[in-house]
Amino acid sequence: MKIMLVEDDPVTLVLCETFLKGLGHDVTSVADGEKAWLSLTTGEYHLIISDWNLPGTSGTDLCERLRARPSQEYPYFILITTYQGREKVDEAMNAGVDDFLTKPVDLANLAIRLRVAERIRDFHRQIGVLHRLLPICMYCKKIRGDKEYWENVDSFFAAHLGADFTHSLCPDCYLEKVKPEIDDLREGGIQGSGM
Repeated sequence: MKIMLVEDDPVTLVLCETFLKGLGHDVTSVADGEKAWLSLTTGEYHLIISDWNLPGTSGTDLCERLRARPSQEYPYFILITTYQGREKVDEAMNAGVDDFLTKPVDLANLAIRLRVAERIRDFHRQIGVLHRLLPICMYCKKIRGDKEYWENVDSFFAAHLGADFTHSLCPDCYLEKVKPEIDDLREGGIQGSGM
């Protein structure tokens, strides 16, 4: 996975970075929240592992900003903390944190968290593919919606995307379908009028 490691403690940073790279992951390490945010705005990461207390932007603030931006892929977020208690867990979960590690970081525990993150990441990718697939009838071009109901393309997109359609005519359809119909009507009209 492409991982961002955000940790201001140099010992924890080196320990985790060495471990993650040893497992074959591509790791970007930074020591503060603002540098992390800058890297996150210029690249996509599969997993962010961040300390809670950081210079500049905290780990929870970083996660909150990350969740607020549109992203093609869901980045899994693990927060490293010394905090205990339900109130702090709620705060982190409300910010969008997926999982926790306590300090000092137990590398065996980190390896378990990585496996979970990979499973969740694969699940999100599969859901994304399914959302991009639309079952469409090859004859009438109706789309099967969420409730197994077949509806016109116009109705489907209006309901799911809030998009309204204006109808137009492409040049190919005009030449292949409409023009021959107009020509037939003209010929029929001319013959029918006795000219």
